[in-house]
Amino acid sequence: MTIPRIVTIGDLTADLLMPVRLPVEAGHSQEMAWHSVEPGAAGNFLIAGQRLSAQLYALGAVGDDLYGHHALKILSSEGVNVEGVAVEPTISTTVVAVLFEPDAGKFSYVWHGGHGEPIPVSETAIRIIEQADALFMQGFTLCEASLRPLVDYALGSSRPIWFDVGPATNDLAEKDRVKMRQRAYAIMTTEDELPLIASGKTGQVACDLILQDGPHMVVIKRGDQGCRVGTHTEQIDVPAFTVKVRDLVGAGDCFNAAFMVAMLQGLPLAESGKLANAAGAAKIQKLGTGRAMPTRIEIEAVLDSAGVTINF
Repeated sequence: MTIPRIVTIGDLTADLLMPVRLPVEAGHSQEMAWHSVEPGAAGNFLIAGQRLSAQLYALGAVGDDLYGHHALKILSSEGVNVEGVAVEPTISTTVVAVLFEPDAGKFSYVWHGGHGEPIPVSETAIRIIEQADALFMQGFTLCEASLRPLVDYALGSSRPIWFDVGPATNDLAEKDRVKMRQRAYAIMTTEDELPLIASGKTGQVACDLILQDGPHMVVIKRGDQGCRVGTHTEQIDVPAFTVKVRDLVGAGDCFNAAFMVAMLQGLPLAESGKLANAAGAAKIQKLGTGRAMPTRIEIEAVLDSAGVTINF
């Protein structure tokens, strides 16, 4: 089986993981049982995809600081290629405080980063993009001013782009949303975020609008209802796997990686959806981000428990 080469553009963060009781109230204190620092956001996608036997490449920038070097060290140890990540002394690594309540499925983010002057596109980044089977980009990346040259180069390349909408797409100019609809090979989103990329439209009307602009498919993540995949010729609903929810953080990133790897390996839409749902289900049984992304064995266990067999 061919090993897909997948490149993520931007959204490299360091997550400060803090298991707490939510909500955190002013004037109150509580002790954490543990804490950890992990790659987050695109880092979740990168680790999840790498563990599914794809070759993942990270492009973007981190600061020349403790958090940036720590995140890159972990990604590298997982087999992710980070040679195209710029370590910039003029910016700070985006840091996200992830407050989550174990076994409750509740979380809250506090973050800082994404600022800085535009960084020139390196020859290494150009080579990695041009050799990729596909690029993955999130709405957060389009809000990072320092990465705009890299984003523009990626948009101008011939490589297929898979775009995950995310809440930050709400802050984009309409022209950027239209450009992404026209350029993307696939749009990945949740039902709540769908209107952000579809000019306020919802449901099937939104999917039709997106597909008319050029993408080959729209993938909608529906949590405990599974996922819905729509193309120009078909629409399928793939049910979720029922598992105990311990932590929802990173599940969407894990789903994205698994679905994309499956499609690039040639799996049909239905099997790609099942594998992605299983990957998300495996993740929500684990606490944290980064290295808490599920292993292949853990994903296979979810499939086996439901009597589902997928060759991946």
